[in-house]
Amino acid sequence: MLKSYLKIIFRNLWKNKGYSAINIGGLAIGMGVAMLIGLWIYDELSFNRYFGNYGRIGQILQNRVEHGEKKTWFSLPVPYVEELKTHYAANFKRIVASTQTGENILTAGDTKLSCKGHFIEPEALEMFTVCMVKGSWAALHDQQGIVLSRSTAGSLFGKADPMNKIVKIDTDLNVKVTGIYEDFPQNTRFSDVQFMASWDYFLNKNRWMKDKKWDNHAIWIFTELADNTDFETASRAIRLSELNVIRKMDDMREEAGTRPEMWIHPMKDWHLYSDFRNGVAGEGAVKYVWMVGLIGFFVLLLACINFVNLSTARSEKRAREVGVRKAIGSMRMQLVGQFFSESLLVVVLSFVVALVGVALSLPWFNNLAAKQMVIPWANAYFWFCSAGFVLVTSVLAGSYPAIYLTSFQPVKVLKGSGGSLRTHFGRFGYTPRQVLVILQFTISVTLIICTGIVYKQIRFARERPVGYSRDGLLMIPMKTTDFYGKTDIIRTELKNTGVVEEVAESQSPITGVWSSNEGFSWKGMPEGLAETFATLTVSPEYAKTVGWEFVSGRNFSKDFASDTSGFIINESAARLLGVSDPVGMVVSWKSQWMTDNIQKQFTVLGVVKDMVMESPFAPVKPTVFFSSVLPTGSISN
Repeated sequence: MLKSYLKIIFRNLWKNKGYSAINIGGLAIGMGVAMLIGLWIYDELSFNRYFGNYGRIGQILQNRVEHGEKKTWFSLPVPYVEELKTHYAANFKRIVASTQTGENILTAGDTKLSCKGHFIEPEALEMFTVCMVKGSWAALHDQQGIVLSRSTAGSLFGKADPMNKIVKIDTDLNVKVTGIYEDFPQNTRFSDVQFMASWDYFLNKNRWMKDKKWDNHAIWIFTELADNTDFETASRAIRLSELNVIRKMDDMREEAGTRPEMWIHPMKDWHLYSDFRNGVAGEGAVKYVWMVGLIGFFVLLLACINFVNLSTARSEKRAREVGVRKAIGSMRMQLVGQFFSESLLVVVLSFVVALVGVALSLPWFNNLAAKQMVIPWANAYFWFCSAGFVLVTSVLAGSYPAIYLTSFQPVKVLKGSGGSLRTHFGRFGYTPRQVLVILQFTISVTLIICTGIVYKQIRFARERPVGYSRDGLLMIPMKTTDFYGKTDIIRTELKNTGVVEEVAESQSPITGVWSSNEGFSWKGMPEGLAETFATLTVSPEYAKTVGWEFVSGRNFSKDFASDTSGFIINESAARLLGVSDPVGMVVSWKSQWMTDNIQKQFTVLGVVKDMVMESPFAPVKPTVFFSSVLPTGSISN
């Protein structure tokens, strides 16, 4: 019987090549899109699961009230690490301090690479269960040690053994390779980390980090929970501490409502639940994951509806076949089995085509989505899910034709009076197909409208005014001290080439904010207001280089020595000051970064339009631009 079924199925498919191609191709496209989306969703939901202690690792964050709203900070003061290790050891198995991810130049012999990495405490390797190729988890206990990713080690040393070789970080740190680890997968927080170096050696070379200044929020702190606690308990413990930490961190603030509140953000929430609103981690990327999953479901549903509609549309041609088979003794269940077998075969063929299409398109899709997804050929769970997927789809796609086509009465069919669904079943028999067609067009139109909306949003983001000119603008990061004090020489040499119009120095790239500070006050400032301003130091040529758009006032000038006591603000900062024209207004700033922690007076020289320096989806930060350049920054031309 099975052989007969297969023969009939293949004959029907071959006889109706156009129909078969449309049916198999349409279903394959729907299944392929659903499969790609499924792989993407799995990759998103498995983010950071590479780490063995995934369920016990967290990062300590702090909430601070600014302008009546709780804002979440990742950076913490260096002395807080000692406080945690001294007073909270019972809540944590490990407490690890780390610098933020930064770019440094690694030099080995004549080879120089710009690499991203951390200076981190030695327990990090074991806490994150780093897969060591050479060396061990104790590699960073050597105060001059550095561990490299496998790809970075290959780029620096080629095929030579890198162990115990000397590597220079920037221009003044000489370290020794004490370990090699496997590159972190793309779907991890540390996928771009190419090296990890000794925390103690970093502190010895940067003694300012050891200063007991509680307003120096410069490090990250990762933790692994003790076996007898959970994240809520540990977070409550550090919030309800009787220590004097809050006063130390907040000695410049008088209002109790503005004090910091520490809490632990679990690793399982780092990626998908990282949209902080009023101090609470809400739904971030996870809502987009389910939204994309819903789109995949609808695409697959459209493909199944298309299959059903095509099958029922051929009912007139299949009606006589059903009538003849029933007349010679075929039972209805046998015919149902035949149609379900046909549906299953079409779905299997579509699945094979979809699998081939996914395999061919996956490199392009990975490049588009910035992923490293692969089809898990050797994963039994994948094949089990695929088999279930094929079975459910075949039942869903073949049930309607199987049930309705096999219910034709042979006498009416052979007499020629029952050759269609409408004549055989009447209005109510034809209604399901009408519903499917309407549903198909409704979903299609909805997806087209959504695509148009997304396109307009992308176009708006691309064409949104950014507050500066991007035409011909380049940036050269100042990663070594070789740049410091040589800006004028570099500027002169570049301008002499005739292809560079202007060169300026800045503390941060134009697409980022690397420094934020508090302690600002002014006449008429609302009581209890404690706002954090982005603070960037720039050279006077910065305005011409990036194409600042002045709303009022003027630019910095080398002709006025007093400009070192003035600053330029953006529109967001001007609105915060609460006056229509803040030019000439005096603003005080008190920061522990300043000598003797004094309060200094600054005059507003000008107001520029808001620049989109960070995420285009986030509001522009109130920003203050100073005229003197700090010895860290970048050159733009």
